[in-house]
Amino acid sequence: MTYDQLRNAFGRGATLLEKAAQFRASRVDKIAAGQTPRKFAPGVVLALHIIPISGLAGRANVGIAGLHSDVAVLRLDAQYAWSRIANLDGLVSYPYDDPNGVDCCSQLFRNGAFEILKSITFDPNPGKAPAWVVGKWVGEQVRDGLDTYAKAAPRLGVQGAVVVSLSLTSTEGTVLALSSRSATRLPILDDRLDLPEVIVEDIAGELNLDAIARPILDVLYQCYGQPRCSLFDKDGKWCPPG
Repeated sequence: MTYDQLRNAFGRGATLLEKAAQFRASRVDKIAAGQTPRKFAPGVVLALHIIPISGLAGRANVGIAGLHSDVAVLRLDAQYAWSRIANLDGLVSYPYDDPNGVDCCSQLFRNGAFEILKSITFDPNPGKAPAWVVGKWVGEQVRDGLDTYAKAAPRLGVQGAVVVSLSLTSTEGTVLALSSRSATRLPILDDRLDLPEVIVEDIAGELNLDAIARPILDVLYQCYGQPRCSLFDKDGKWCPPG
């Protein structure tokens, strides 16, 4: 079924996009309250959600048991072995354990949805100046997360359209890093940023990661008073400073 056919199948009362928004909101509410799959240290946490329309329509049911031992699927960083543990929602992956909190983990849901959590705070002068949110780290997570999920989609049995959404929690009082040495001047007042969703029509197709990530990152930079994301060149290609 096409996206429009699936959407129409649900009727006017509850569209698939509404269901995706509800799923995302429920997850970010829990993340903001500290209810994450693994304990995180204090600071800004990025939450990237990739939600397949087929999963919302009940047409995807990921086999968690079969994926538990498949360490190559949905591993975000090849530097780490990425431990795995099953839970009520599906399967959690994380690179290491730390009693003080980890800085990243992922949650694969039984309906095929994928959640990536990442600490993105840099504090150049602890206790003396606002913490920095590093835009480059955000961009890397969005692009790498999408690429990882797209490559795993056949193994997960996921196809068709997906909804991509990005949220940041605990952002009040932070500034945005513009380079390794400079940041925006005025700390923002918002403690949570739920950026507009982007629909990818076919996760199994050839993805233009830059075209998907750029509008998301443009809005993030605008939240911090900038006109657009500065991590892309004039042709819209990912080109962060070294």
